[in-house]
Formats: sequence, C-alpha cells, structure tokens
Amino acid sequence: MDSSLLQHSQELYVHHYVVLDQQPDGTVPTMGTIFQGVSPWLYSVQHDIKRRFIIKRRWTQRLTLEGSVSNVMSIGPSAHAVDALEYFDRGINVRTDWKNNTTGQYRDVEKGALLWIGVVSSSIPDQVEPVPLEPEGEDMIEPKKVAINKIGAERKAVQRQGHPV
Repeated sequence: MDSSLLQHSQELYVHHYVVLDQQPDGTVPTMGTIFQGVSPWLYSVQHDIKRRFIIKRRWTQRLTLEGSVSNVMSIGPSAHAVDALEYFDRGINVRTDWKNNTTGQYRDVEKGALLWIGVVSSSIPDQVEPVPLEPEGEDMIEPKKVAINKIGAERKAVQRQGHPV
C-alpha cells in the first residue's frame, strides 16, 4: 500500500468467519475453495460444497485510521478489549474426530475441523487482501487468547444498523 494513502482518514474492515469443514481431505482449503463472491461482504459458500463447509459464525470489525502515524506503542489492550475466542466458541457444539496420530496437523482431522478465516477489505477501492491466520504449512496452531479492541462496541454498532451479529 502506498504510504501517501495513510495520510488520509480511512476504514479497514476485518471480516471473520468460523467455518466447519465436515469432511477434511488432508489439505488446508483455500479461500477460493470455500467461498464465492466478489467482495467479503458478499461471500457465500460455493453451491457444490455447501454440505462440506458450513459457516458457524460471521462477524465484522471496523478499524479506523485517522490519518496520522505515531511511533508511540500501546501499553496493552484498551478497557473494552474482549477475548475473541470467547466470542465464537460458545454454542458451536462441534465434535472433532482425530486420526490416531500425535502430530496434531490438519491432515490428522477425520471429521469436524474448525477454520477461523479473516479477510481484510479497505475503504480504498481494489484493496482487498486475505489475511492468513495460521502459519504457512499444515501445522495446527494451538488456540491462543487474542484480545480484540472494542469488539463489544462494534457489535452494538452493527446491531444498531439492523444487521444480525
């Protein structure tokens, strides 16, 4: 991204999806494998594989840049920080069956793999970029507590606009 774009106020949207892979085939699926659509706002599961991939949770975060860049780093999360895993792990009720291996890789899941997908879209045209939430390769990362600032306020703002959260 050009640094001159950072001098203007802009908004970035992070679209989060928790997707259930009913029948994993040993390889981590790509965005193009799961979703169809031209924008993260319009993504839906491809028709041919709707029985394999089920969207369990979907939410959007708005990140705003006011046009100034600072070298001052934040000391920690704000008072409104919430545990993101706590947000989407309640009520999913998914059973994951594993093969008899101790490696803990994606290819070791027999049934019921959960994928957390994040896509960043910008208010600047043609600035859509998928964000990998796992390291390269097939190793599964153990769930970590991730603090997301002001997610509660964002959920209330989305609810006020009439969108379900």
